[in-house]
Amino acid sequence: MVDGVINIPLRGRPLVETTSADTEGGGQAALDHFVAGPENRLAEVAVRGVLAGDQPRYNPVVLYGASGTGKSHLAWGMANFRSRQLADQSATDRHVVCASGRTFGRELANAFEVHSVEEFRQKYRECDLLVVEDIGQLAGKAAAQEELVHTIDELINNDAQVVVTSAEHPKQLVRISPALRSRLIGGLTAQLSPPSRAVRTIVLRRLARLRRIELHHAAAAMLTKEIGGTVPRLIEALLEMEQPARLDGGVIDCELARAYLDNHAARRGPQIRQIAIQTARYFSLRLADVRGPSRRRNVVTARSVAMYLARSLNGANYQEIGQEFGGRDHTTVMHSYRKIKQMLKSDPAIQKAVEHLCERFRVGVQPPSTTRSAAGGASA
Repeated sequence: MVDGVINIPLRGRPLVETTSADTEGGGQAALDHFVAGPENRLAEVAVRGVLAGDQPRYNPVVLYGASGTGKSHLAWGMANFRSRQLADQSATDRHVVCASGRTFGRELANAFEVHSVEEFRQKYRECDLLVVEDIGQLAGKAAAQEELVHTIDELINNDAQVVVTSAEHPKQLVRISPALRSRLIGGLTAQLSPPSRAVRTIVLRRLARLRRIELHHAAAAMLTKEIGGTVPRLIEALLEMEQPARLDGGVIDCELARAYLDNHAARRGPQIRQIAIQTARYFSLRLADVRGPSRRRNVVTARSVAMYLARSLNGANYQEIGQEFGGRDHTTVMHSYRKIKQMLKSDPAIQKAVEHLCERFRVGVQPPSTTRSAAGGASA
């Protein structure tokens, strides 16, 4: 850890396909390190324990946090790292499995259908490392949850490592069975915090180097100051500026960064924060209520309307919206957006709220003078 920033040498998933001949990674770009703030120290301990490859000290390891905090980077990176270790050791009788909760459930259902359950269990129960991404995808799937309980038990008995990622702490996974929650809580549970500005700046500069782009310090500072949210949002910005940068010697300076920010602001309309403020006022609530954990019906309705408007008026992606509303998972935002979209067809109160708020933004409600800021934490 240097200057309070955690660096774990794990290559993440490829970020984008590119035809550029001088890009590393065989035409793909991927961040070669996981970067995080010091508040993610517990997650670092857990991950380095897995990478050591010794008898598991913590089992299972559960990494949870909002979208964009780096869960997939770590999950895929650990699985890939261990696979290379086994290949270097010529351990042909050992293997690694990395699958999403959805994939686990689908493969189990297929195994029952074609009578290949033993082959399924051989794959999942005899591996050296099992990584299950987004355990919440198993919500409501009783058979798959029971199978995973037995799989985890057998792997732990065999001293194999289990790693699970989740959008929420296992205790909050209400549609996951008590037995499976008990297994998840029995190991080490570490939260991944959202990226601080310092961490996002480091990630942005590293990606620029990977893409063979010269990113001026002042331009990087400008971008990370004015673009809030998660690392994927910064990556989107860098990739959008890449082509005009290459036409000007492969440099992103303050002029290009400012042009991007101005153009993007014009395209995206009102800021998400301003949408949240105006929606809270309309429903006679505080901004903290709309962004907070309250499940009161009127708060949930206001929050859902704000998320719908952020998607419709701002064009922000689900991850970015979720980050602005208390670090909620992208699936929560997606559900809220679709719910309001459906309610607009039949609910006069929702129709009135959306029409009123849209009209306020059309007549030019000014965004706050301060830019959005991100909480301090982890990288993707």
